[in-house]
Amino acid sequence: MGNTTRSPTEQTSAGSYVYFNVVVAGVLVMSDEKPLGSEALQQRQMALSRWENEGGSGPPEKTTSAGKLVFNASILTPNAGRRGPVTERDALRAACGSSAAAAGAGSQFPPEARVTTGVTARLKTDPACLRKDTPLYPLRFEPIYQYRLWGGRRLKDLLSAPLPGRGPVGEAWLLSDRDDHPSLVADGPFKGQTIARVLERSPEQLLGQLHGRLSRFPLLLKFLDVRKSLSVQVHPSDAYEDLIPPGNSGKSEAWVVLEAGPEARIYAGLKPGTTAEALRQAIMNGTVDRQLASFAPQPGDSVLVRAGIVHSLRDVVVFEVQQNSDVTFRLYDWGNIDPETGQVRSLQVDKAMECIDWGQAAINPVAPLVQETRPVLRESLVQCEHFDMTRISGQLPFVVGASGMPSVLVCLAGEGHVQYAGTRYTFDKGDVLLLPAVVGPRSCEPRGVVSLLELSLPHA
Repeated sequence: MGNTTRSPTEQTSAGSYVYFNVVVAGVLVMSDEKPLGSEALQQRQMALSRWENEGGSGPPEKTTSAGKLVFNASILTPNAGRRGPVTERDALRAACGSSAAAAGAGSQFPPEARVTTGVTARLKTDPACLRKDTPLYPLRFEPIYQYRLWGGRRLKDLLSAPLPGRGPVGEAWLLSDRDDHPSLVADGPFKGQTIARVLERSPEQLLGQLHGRLSRFPLLLKFLDVRKSLSVQVHPSDAYEDLIPPGNSGKSEAWVVLEAGPEARIYAGLKPGTTAEALRQAIMNGTVDRQLASFAPQPGDSVLVRAGIVHSLRDVVVFEVQQNSDVTFRLYDWGNIDPETGQVRSLQVDKAMECIDWGQAAINPVAPLVQETRPVLRESLVQCEHFDMTRISGQLPFVVGASGMPSVLVCLAGEGHVQYAGTRYTFDKGDVLLLPAVVGPRSCEPRGVVSLLELSLPHA
């Protein structure tokens, strides 16, 4: 939006904006969400004001005929530099252009706290709260934690966001364009927006050569902490349209092992000669593991599990990339009882049997293919028709991203930043950065030694 002076309310093709500035003792301290003025004020982080009326949380809101107003202005007193939430009274007085003291009957601020109209709180009916020409940038997302009865608490060592509660957390969804669990942008102008909203608003900027082909982002990224045994399961391929609910697809996936406990095991594929009859009998007898190929994984192993491959995991932490689908058919659940429900989980044996690839062989770790050793070690881990996955390790600057195509970075260790349009977009261990196609190839500058995964999509 820049620092152009606008009226308090402006109608645009994108919706209705409401603008505020915050002025402290005549000094502009906030404009277009960027602190201005003295050096001390520049260093102050102007966090969103918290709505305290009636014990609420989050930004104060007011629903009007134009839409929902979200006030993120802050009012500071010049003597103490204190910050407080903006009440509806204070915000509306500012919107009217008042240069008088904000204090008055019912105001929580003293007379020396002043506000004028500007841009620090804004609303428009377009939920992106942005102009249509706002450019995309490297997007970081908040993780979404998922309870799983087979999970643990080891993801706390991977992610900065604290784990919820005390129960088992089996999954952290890192990048999800799913209606039930959509990822939210963590910072920047698009903060709080879902990836679906970003894609709807800027499909060509985000997808580049792939725009027009995809209605949602095609990959789902997760960290898994599988403390107990994951159910023995299989996912259908795209060929089984009658087994796939609307809004889903087939599901091939790949893992990178990050941690292997003393009981670690990966089951992937059937042993030679296993038949449908033998597998059904093993399910009834509780001896399914005798029909499955398996190996003891080591940290760094990568495994490609195509749709139709029977698989399970135990006592590992892995990164997982998969097609954007949540279709799973369970064959066997090791006798697990969900402590939250006191019940065993349902099986879908007939559907699983229908979509198993009976010609599958034992699945073993993929041998990395070294692409370069300088300035960093770059290894191709997985290549398939749905995604490519590369591991990058080192401490010197290197290039990430591609011309006209999106890519995703997942930081497994270390920290650093990606340089774009004069801005540093930082990442830390456990973070995900989606590089929109418009970003193109960019310099990635580690701070010390880093280990990253770079995910890319096949070209159109």
